[in-house]
Amino acid sequence: GAEMDYYLIASTAPHPFQRYITSSFSDKPYLEAKLEAYERPKELIKSLILSKAKEWNINPELALEIVRRESNFNPTVCNGKFGCSYGQGLFQLIPSTNKHCEKKLGRKLNPFDAEDNINCGLYLLSQPDGIYHWWDPKGKWGSGPYDDYD
Repeated sequence: GAEMDYYLIASTAPHPFQRYITSSFSDKPYLEAKLEAYERPKELIKSLILSKAKEWNINPELALEIVRRESNFNPTVCNGKFGCSYGQGLFQLIPSTNKHCEKKLGRKLNPFDAEDNINCGLYLLSQPDGIYHWWDPKGKWGSGPYDDYD
């Protein structure tokens, strides 16, 4: 069985996530990102997308629209219909796509961390067929090449 770990998510301001949590070790990054997201308003997420889009030379309006449609600027959301295996974080990355980004960007990425998710999403958009992760050639939203990196 999974080794249980008790830990406190600390914060300077009280909020619903500040409590002792019993969970397996693998949940810690998600819960810590959830805490950070609670404290990070949408405007900060939008400004982070705008600055990163400039760095990646991506149309910021396109990046903002994808994130708005996919997660409504919530960095810790999972796909509402199918769960976390079908979409995680701002750009709703699937685990195999996140692993692909880790290889291409040369570092470990947490899909629930806003900056990591944005960097992966913008990397994908910088590729010639990048938009097709979210938009297929027939114009259907959310029907990208989900198995490309499996």
